[in-house]
Order: sequence, then structure tokens, then C-alpha cells
Amino acid sequence: ATSKIKTSEDLFALYTRGFRGEALASVAAIAHVELKTRRAEDEMGTGLKIAGSKVESQEAIFCAVGTTISVKNIFFNVPARRKFLKSNETERRNIFTEIERIALVNPEIEFTVIENDVQTMHLPPANLRQRIVQMQGKGINQQLIEINEETTLAKIHGYVSTPQFARKGRANQFFFVNNRYIRHPFFHKAVMTAYEPLISATENPNYFIYFEVEPDTIDVNIHPTKTEVKFENERALWQILMVTVKESLGKFNAIPSIDFDTADAPDIPIFDPSKSTSMPKVNINPDY
Repeated sequence: ATSKIKTSEDLFALYTRGFRGEALASVAAIAHVELKTRRAEDEMGTGLKIAGSKVESQEAIFCAVGTTISVKNIFFNVPARRKFLKSNETERRNIFTEIERIALVNPEIEFTVIENDVQTMHLPPANLRQRIVQMQGKGINQQLIEINEETTLAKIHGYVSTPQFARKGRANQFFFVNNRYIRHPFFHKAVMTAYEPLISATENPNYFIYFEVEPDTIDVNIHPTKTEVKFENERALWQILMVTVKESLGKFNAIPSIDFDTADAPDIPIFDPSKSTSMPKVNINPDY
């Protein structure tokens, strides 16, 4: 947000994503919006109701510390736009997809989803592994392999799945950079290269991979959705990512290791150039 910018250099060193205030104003223009907010030092909070950009009421209220925003009846005053909404199930999936991305980068925050007065999702505060299990089911816990690598270019951490759990079709595959969800086919290829000897070309592993880089080494303004990011050191990071995943798979015996046990191996003498060598003798049996 602009309030965090003190000098022009701060534009290239932003770790936060700020708050798109104009987005909330746009929502308030086409929906019924109710806001409740209270600071910790205040006894009373403020309640605000807006419908179609018109302030219907603003008053002091009793409410919990923090801010709650509810949005109802989207496009109630723009019927032409409302008819372009997809089916309820499609819109529901879109909402859950966005919640999933936000929850995976904020495991310490509690999330609750209520549909038609029925709670359909509850994610209590957790660590990253627990949050993945909360969202993907207990079955995923046994297949998670931790990755962790820190270099001068980036810190890479997260989880990948063991090869035997790779499956055909869509898998749970997530990249995040500085807690921002991104799509990155180039880095996806790096992960798949690490798995190449272990799974078929039609199978896909699960992965949840997080990059932490200096903000001035990435450009998030490639696409309006901010899901496409350009890295300054893309090729070097590709190599680091591929090696990191491959090493983690090897540590957990996902990749067959070479056995260097010499207990039962034949004793092969080491060549000593200072010693003279003689021509081997060949004995021939003329009666054979």
C-alpha cells in the first residue's frame, strides 16, 4: 500500500501486497456490503452499510476487535452483468480455489467457510504441513517429502510427493513466491525433470513449493491477475529447484542409491607405477 512507501527505492522493495481499496469500492457499487470494525483501544466499533455505492447507515456498534466485511446479492442492481455469472457450482469452485491459495500461504490464520448457514470448511491455525493435510486430506501426509534449500539467490522450501503417489491427470501443484501464488511452467519443468527417472511422462506429482526472493529481483506486473511472475535469475533458479527436489527425493530413498558396500567385494590392488611389471606368461597345451 502507498502508506508503506517512504522513498522511491521502496517501490522496488515491497514484501507486502497492500490493499486494493478501489476493489472494495467496486464491490460496494454492485452489491450489499456491511462492514463492522473496532480497534483494540476502542470500547465501541463502527458499523457501515452500503448498497449500490449509497451509504445506508453508519453508526457506533458493539463488535469484536478487528474488521468483518460481508458482501451479499452481487450484481443486484446490474442484471445484465448478473446473467453472465456461471453456475453456482462453478462459482463455488472458483471461491474455494482462491481460499485454498490464500490458506496455503497463511497456515497460522484460521479460516471458516459457511454456505447457506452450514459450515463446510474450518481450518484452525497450523504449521504448513498440517495446513496441507487439512486441505487435501489425511492421506496426503504419508506422501509428503520436505524440501529446503537456501542460496544467495533464493530460499526454496515446501513439500513434494513421493513418486508412488504420482497420478495421471490433474494433481495438487502450487508455486508461491514471497507468499504470492504464481503459475510458472518453466519451474514446473524443473520439478518434472527431477522426477523423470521415477514416474512416467503421463503422471503428475503433488508439490507445494515456496520461493523467498528479494522483491527487486521479480516482476509481478506481467499479467493483471498477478499470477505470472518474471524472475531475474530464472535459469539459475531452475537449476537450484531441480537439484533441490532431486536431492530430497534421494534422501527419502525415492531415488535408488548406489551401494558402495565393499564387505563382500573382490580385493582389487591399487596400481603402483613405481613397481615394474612383467609380461604375463601364456601356457599352451600342444596336445589339446
